[in-house]
Amino acid sequence: MLALFFTIFEVLILKPFYLLMDFYIKTGKDKYAEVIHGSQLTHKQKLEIYDFRISQYKNKQTYLIPKNDEERSQELSIDEKSFHALAYDNKNELIAVSRFTTYPFEVTSILGKEKTANFKNYLEISRLVCKKKNSGVGKRVLIKAGLWAIRSKEFDGFIAICKKQNSSIFKKFGLNIIEEFKYTKRESENYDFISANF
Repeated sequence: MLALFFTIFEVLILKPFYLLMDFYIKTGKDKYAEVIHGSQLTHKQKLEIYDFRISQYKNKQTYLIPKNDEERSQELSIDEKSFHALAYDNKNELIAVSRFTTYPFEVTSILGKEKTANFKNYLEISRLVCKKKNSGVGKRVLIKAGLWAIRSKEFDGFIAICKKQNSSIFKKFGLNIIEEFKYTKRESENYDFISANF
């Protein structure tokens, strides 16, 4: 009986919802690659993603630019074990990326194992980078990745850290604050540790 209920729920509620979200994603002029694992990216794609992020960090987030070969290698290593959502314009130029990392998370090195151990079956959102601000492409990248993660039925939710002033953006996607903290390595700025369950 319970199985029948969930089948009806999926057909009547979830599938129309997925179709609606897919339609919203396609309303933009941008094109979206399927969410892809780092191990399946070509060497050229890996460098394209990395170089795109660095080019955007130079405008505002210079603290995210690797300072040496060791940090660069670490960043590429995380890319290799993560999933990536990508958006392209009509010239096939990359305009937005986001990274979704399985446990152990990058944020574990910031918050500690005891605060992230309960999220081992979650994905960590990081490196959401867009070429154009306020274009809606960032939202569509997150929706694309969210639909993919829910449909995969492999994960329990998302976690992330973000600057305090950006928490309201993620709250629209169902991510709520777990903890507030000061990130001493980034000029002691106020950050939030956030999560959402599927």
